[in-house]
Amino acid sequence: MKAARRKPIIISTIAAAIIAIALCYRIFTGDVTFSYIEPDTNSYTVKGIDVSAHNGDIDFHTVANEGYRFVYIKASEGRTFRDKRFADNHRKAVAAGLAVGAYHFFRFDVPGEEQAHNLMDAINGKALHLPLAIDVETQSNASFYSSAAITRELRNMVDELSVYGYPLIIYTNKRGNNSFINNDFGDCDLWICSFVAPDKVRGWTFWQYSHSGEVKGVTGDVDLDVWNGKADNWDNEIRKNKSKFSTAEWLRSAINADNSR
Repeated sequence: MKAARRKPIIISTIAAAIIAIALCYRIFTGDVTFSYIEPDTNSYTVKGIDVSAHNGDIDFHTVANEGYRFVYIKASEGRTFRDKRFADNHRKAVAAGLAVGAYHFFRFDVPGEEQAHNLMDAINGKALHLPLAIDVETQSNASFYSSAAITRELRNMVDELSVYGYPLIIYTNKRGNNSFINNDFGDCDLWICSFVAPDKVRGWTFWQYSHSGEVKGVTGDVDLDVWNGKADNWDNEIRKNKSKFSTAEWLRSAINADNSR
């Protein structure tokens, strides 16, 4: 009887240990959001947010007054989808004096070149100050595509955007970085999502450290980010990106005009 009682206890202990290990892994890879580490405010002084239509109507002037200096705004997804609030969010964020970036949610089932053109069409004529971001994550994507296939189409998207000279950055979590990015996209900056310090990830430019931030001007939870650089260099970084966008837009217009002849 004692042995019989002990068996369920052992099974329960093993099950609890497995659950704990799985939870720790998901925290490490950035798949859960209830816990996060605040970045060192002395090391990372330039902070921002990233938003999409699901954040609703945002008071960007209030966001700026709270000390946030940049915002990434969802522009597009897949082959044809456009975020319904992108134009309005962009206009208001620029008016508030924030540095603005646009991001595209990468779909595993759409050719990369087509996604590149959807993003370029979405941002056409918009003033941008941060590298174009490609959001690469398994959540909301089909699970039956191989890492090699995903990486191939991501490379196709990056190469198509690079033809015009757009500054680029890839957003992903640690698992996505290990599965799809790793060292294959050295021509792109890295925007890492991690709820623990991303010290062991290759040189990153932005760190998204929370999905559950509270910021005045935004209703509900909002993603929080920091820039990996010194505040004194921020304005110079913005000037460099603006110059790259001007050149890219000019080149794209020239190529489109030549193709239409």
